[in-house]
Amino acid sequence: TQMNADGGQNWWVKKFNSSGAEDGVLWNKTYSGPRGSYSDIPFDVAVDSQDDVYVAGFGVNLTTSSSGSDWWLKKFSGQNASSVDSEVRWYNGSSEVSALANETDVHSGNTSPGENWHYAVRVFDGTDWGPFVNSSSLHVYAPNAFFVNVSTPGNESFVGNVTPSFIFQVYGSRDSYDAEVFVNGSSYGRVVAENGSDTTIVANASLGDGNYTFFVNVTNFSLSNVSSTFSFAIDTESPNMSFSLPEDTFEAGDSVTIICSSVDGRDGSPSLSVGVQKPSASSYADVSSDAEGDYVYSDTDESGTYDVRCSSEDIAGNGVTQYSEFSVSGPSGSSGGSSGGGGGSSSSSSDGEEESEEEDDTVSEESEESWAPEVLEDDSLEEDSLGEEEVLEEEESEIFSGTGYSVLGNPVVFSFFGVLVLIILGLSVLLYLKKKRR
Repeated sequence: TQMNADGGQNWWVKKFNSSGAEDGVLWNKTYSGPRGSYSDIPFDVAVDSQDDVYVAGFGVNLTTSSSGSDWWLKKFSGQNASSVDSEVRWYNGSSEVSALANETDVHSGNTSPGENWHYAVRVFDGTDWGPFVNSSSLHVYAPNAFFVNVSTPGNESFVGNVTPSFIFQVYGSRDSYDAEVFVNGSSYGRVVAENGSDTTIVANASLGDGNYTFFVNVTNFSLSNVSSTFSFAIDTESPNMSFSLPEDTFEAGDSVTIICSSVDGRDGSPSLSVGVQKPSASSYADVSSDAEGDYVYSDTDESGTYDVRCSSEDIAGNGVTQYSEFSVSGPSGSSGGSSGGGGGSSSSSSDGEEESEEEDDTVSEESEESWAPEVLEDDSLEEDSLGEEEVLEEEESEIFSGTGYSVLGNPVVFSFFGVLVLIILGLSVLLYLKKKRR
């Protein structure tokens, strides 16, 4: 034997080979009964032809919680020293029936109608006992008895229909039973219920919003049985929702705080969901509330119209959804944004377009003349050259004043063109002076 921590004695089984060497890996078995402070003592050991080991002895309260000293025989496999035992205890109500200890079934002669039984099981792995695990309750019925189980509505549940459905099952020995549902004491429907199957009774009259109780009464000739009584509430009103945006126009990158809240007269905390659909998206993206309960949306990198949705639903399934929208002025290049090349607006008046076309024709004609200047041979060259210089200066003034910019539409192009005009002007003056000297 071996002393345990509680001061009692345990079984202790050791194995040695023919040379006296101890097998300390597989064979170091102890056994302690449920009363650790008491002594569990082995008396004898035997080995069969398969090298299985049998140990005989006694322990305290092994069969019942008050059985005292019980004989016990344990078997250990010779290959791996494994040992598994189990213990079963039966209870009628809260009282243990010691005569049925370790029985795996109970004969009907041991039971009576109306009793509630359960059993507890624990196992031993060769070293330690596990805890007892209780079964569910087993109700004993008379041969013609039956009982009712209600599925819907659940106790203290909410229903969003004024003619609710009552779903239940009848279990017994007959094929069918008469079943009737009573709401606040009054009958609201009657059907034939098939044994062991779901049966539904739909209320045959409307019930208004409010609190109710119900039960199902089942009869079998002279026998009658009723279900438990359940409470439920009918709620057909949608939550009262508040939904708004602080403003309807934002700049790209702004955060938008969406105000969405909901209250319900019966359900104190209806659900809320907020979603935003971007201009380029085909579905709504969920927006979560922050620690303060605010819904803040920050993904405003596109210009255009953003659709906002706020939905709420109470526990009875009544829902409400509202919609709104806001617009975002996006960065350059976005849809609905400004045109390229310096930020000018893409829209203009018809008069401005005509002036732009006229300026374009003028610059083109003057440019062609400046590329092929005529060599004048008479005294009018000086006057013509001066006139041409005035035209070119006028043209240069127009280009650099911005009028030419609106025609050419590119700062690099008009800068190059202005330099080119100056070069041509200089060449024309040189040709004129050269001709005059001749």
